[in-house]
Amino acid sequence: MIKDPISKLYKHMSSKELASLAFVNLANNDPLEEARIADAVPRHTYICLDYEFRQHLDNVLNMALCWSVQYWQCTARLMAANGCLLARLKDKDDIKQWALDDEIRDRHAGQLAALEVALEEICHEYHIDINTVKQIAGITNNIKFKTTPDADYLKHIKGEMCGVLDGGKEG
Repeated sequence: MIKDPISKLYKHMSSKELASLAFVNLANNDPLEEARIADAVPRHTYICLDYEFRQHLDNVLNMALCWSVQYWQCTARLMAANGCLLARLKDKDDIKQWALDDEIRDRHAGQLAALEVALEEICHEYHIDINTVKQIAGITNNIKFKTTPDADYLKHIKGEMCGVLDGGKEG
């Protein structure tokens, strides 16, 4: 017999409603609430695809999606920096601002080049089809950047990509 009145209420909620509560509890990090919600979720037995297969496919897809977000963020930042440089064409006397804008543009170009290198190296190492990743990202051309990749960003982004592909396990 359930004595906890909140748990009694949870037993009448749908799985979607319980999932929404579980999501809210992620921020609250309340173990009692987590236990209440988990206890109310219906249990089923399934026949499904191999766990290792599903997990690896999910990890590869998640890596591709994370890389895509980083790629388009860097692309947007580079476009904005180029826009700032173009806007300054009228004000040729502000050398300090020109240098700052140029430095910002170079940083974003280096990060974008690092993303390309990271994708090539990770796809090679993990035997992932690079064209599929780019298709998922919505990249329709194969532009090679002549900019030197930002070494620190390259190391960082490769670490992030490996972390996603390895399922968050420390290697």
